[in-house]
Amino acid sequence: MNIAYILNIFPRLYQTFILNDMAHLKRQGHDIYVFSAGKPYDNIFHGDAVAFSENTVYFSDLVNETMGKVNQYIFKFALRTKKYNPIYEKTIQYIFHEMSNKGYDKKYFKDLDWRLHALPSVANALIKKEIDVIHAGFGSNESTYAMIMSEMTRIPFTFETHAKDLFVKFPFADEKIRKAQRLFTISEYNKKYLTEHLRCPPSKIVVKRVSCNRTYCDQISLKGRKDNLILSVCRLDSIKGLEYAIEAFSKVVRKRNDLKYVIIGDGPLRGDLAGQVERLSLSEKVSFRGNITNEQVLNLIAQATIVLMPSVIAQNGDRDGIPTALIEAMYMKTPVISSRVSGIPELIDDGMNGFLTESGDVDQIAGKMERLLSDESLRTRMGDLAREKVDREFNIEDNVNKLISAWKDITSEAAGRSNKGTAFQEIV
Repeated sequence: MNIAYILNIFPRLYQTFILNDMAHLKRQGHDIYVFSAGKPYDNIFHGDAVAFSENTVYFSDLVNETMGKVNQYIFKFALRTKKYNPIYEKTIQYIFHEMSNKGYDKKYFKDLDWRLHALPSVANALIKKEIDVIHAGFGSNESTYAMIMSEMTRIPFTFETHAKDLFVKFPFADEKIRKAQRLFTISEYNKKYLTEHLRCPPSKIVVKRVSCNRTYCDQISLKGRKDNLILSVCRLDSIKGLEYAIEAFSKVVRKRNDLKYVIIGDGPLRGDLAGQVERLSLSEKVSFRGNITNEQVLNLIAQATIVLMPSVIAQNGDRDGIPTALIEAMYMKTPVISSRVSGIPELIDDGMNGFLTESGDVDQIAGKMERLLSDESLRTRMGDLAREKVDREFNIEDNVNKLISAWKDITSEAAGRSNKGTAFQEIV
């Protein structure tokens, strides 16, 4: 099959789970094309992304190809002056009169900005590549693009929901649920929310787990395990609960002076967390590594005594889905401590293959850390059971097959009744 992945930015460091699926689909012989609304700003991204470079199309490139030189200049000027230009929207409408004339501006411009006007060019590219299914990686703007382009091309579309794109930023949710052929989500927790709060028909939902890349993991030696290394791997964001992790570590390190806590990742809370570390006099014990490659992350996970991720629900409703780092750690047989938040209890069976605590409960987090640090046999037993759980329920083969099976059903249903292959200008 020819599958078009619609993403907001590609490649992106914190979206390993999407890349893992794409890479596996490619290995299965499917042709994967990426249509990205924006270009990457990360300096570090995973090696698998390189394999998709030739099949990645950026909205801005398509726009420039179809725009005259005068309009290119006006467009660039409009983008540079957007913050203080009172006629920015009218300027964009003037340049891209086609979408404005079709009435899309009134409904979607606030969310999609100029990228809305790139969609006719993207739609024609989808047709030329004979795309079978348009698939959006998230429920936010990505699925809005997919929905509009499905209407333009008559190519069926599907999309995924994970966490923020379901609970915080899920624009036009009712319309997307109604028009999408399938909706994939990562947990029963999410499925319940979709059915009970958004009235999505259960028959339209497929629970597809996040999977780790076992090929990468299996290349990492597990022989260098340390007994004093605590690790967190995540974006430094409020939903990760790292302030509680640091406070809990401050309690435990008083009894184990040899402990080290390494925090991998970057984000808006780095300054606040660094300030907390300094206030607690932990600067020699806690280090921030920033963004590093996936291979470096996996090597540190393999060395760690514990992977710690005490997730919380933010004030705006944002929360974790099922963090990839926890799945990778469990596959690498590294004991994990997390929270009873969102779909995490569907991964961690408390007391069996990891520990769960109540959100923000520093004493519980510290207690579980002490228990694991003091009992090597418990760590080994939990690690073995953790790998079994990931192998059984979070393996990439079974979960990507859920995508393939649904897409085959969709394309069979659509055969013979679609206008697919007609140029956008002839459709709308």
